[in-house]
Amino acid sequence: MGDKFASRHGQKGVFSLDFSAIDLPFSEIGIIPDILFNPNGLPSRMTMGLVIESLAGKSGTITGSFNDSSPFRCSEEIDSFGKFSEQIRQVGFQYFGTENLYSGYSGEPLEKEIFTGVVHYQRLRHMVLDKFQISNKSPINNLTRQPIKGRKAGGAVRFGEMERDALLGHGCTFLLHDRIQFSSDLHSTMNDEKIPQFSNTDQHYSSKLPEIKIQNKFRKIPRKLFLPYVFKYLMSELAAINIKIKINLDL
Repeated sequence: MGDKFASRHGQKGVFSLDFSAIDLPFSEIGIIPDILFNPNGLPSRMTMGLVIESLAGKSGTITGSFNDSSPFRCSEEIDSFGKFSEQIRQVGFQYFGTENLYSGYSGEPLEKEIFTGVVHYQRLRHMVLDKFQISNKSPINNLTRQPIKGRKAGGAVRFGEMERDALLGHGCTFLLHDRIQFSSDLHSTMNDEKIPQFSNTDQHYSSKLPEIKIQNKFRKIPRKLFLPYVFKYLMSELAAINIKIKINLDL
């Protein structure tokens, strides 16, 4: 599933779903279609040659005749659509190529008539196995420590600015944090902070909670911060041009 196919008229698409033969609809004479095609692709692309080819293939399989598919073979008196439609009408099929199909699940007739015919389909070279791209732990850039992109390099699918904006629009902040930090270039660093020095006035532990007062002295304690490594790389680049960054953290 996912491989690309196309008719001879440029009606390309991917193979989206694989049904069992017993679940597919069938005609009155027991014909099961190989491909169910979305009819919305015809009006916009205006490939009427696909409809004519379907009628020509249907009449050829029924009558056993060979139909000439060269252009400009039919005259103004009789067009190609009417020619093939008349051939299938003479053998008992509907003039416009539609048929009554029955549900493969319940056997009941479907409400709408479905256009049925024989069309040549070809497989294109865009196949899923050639484009399959997944990475549990992809290689990283030595400079930024971020996952590299590109299927040939063994990298993962790129999560860029537009993907970030889409997650922000949906309010998925935790998923965004997981994608661009935990799964990317999470880096821990130690930051020295000045905090008030606490002292205990009661040296001996009693049943009462010890009274704590805050002195005016301050001491530095290291605090572990989790930041993207590319931010540290940015600080190093700015330090090279005498720009110092101070991180102000609220306790």
